[in-house]
Amino acid sequence: ALYEAHLGKNANENCYCSPYTLLRLLADLTGAPDKILYLDADVMANGDVSSLYDINVSGCCYAAARDYYGKFLIHPRYINAGVLLLNLKKIRQTRLFERARELLRSKKLPFADQSALIRASKRGDKKLISQRFNDQKRLYKKEFPYSLYLVAVKI
Repeated sequence: ALYEAHLGKNANENCYCSPYTLLRLLADLTGAPDKILYLDADVMANGDVSSLYDINVSGCCYAAARDYYGKFLIHPRYINAGVLLLNLKKIRQTRLFERARELLRSKKLPFADQSALIRASKRGDKKLISQRFNDQKRLYKKEFPYSLYLVAVKI
């Protein structure tokens, strides 16, 4: 019901990815805790990295690592939205996800959810974190196929 009410029939519904990838932009409308860790389904852990969840996001809406390819091809501060540490309290206050959903409804975007989040972000909304938390650079190397990190959410 949330999807249909806030994102149904949006301009990006038939883009390269599943509409399910847009669901993260509805988190502010749920009863989720004030701080959550969002991980894409294809994220794999390479050890205990509880230090990711412990990053302080009290002064921003979210923390994310730069996108390895996007930082060269699109913008030096372009982030990958597959690993996001979200401060939902601040996101609700600033209406960040509301702005992102409006962009999705009104404009066809190159990378749907990721582009909407980046374009809706204002100065101070995001905190760049170490590339080690979302390392795509070595994604295709045989000796180290995945170096993406995962952490359990503390409740």
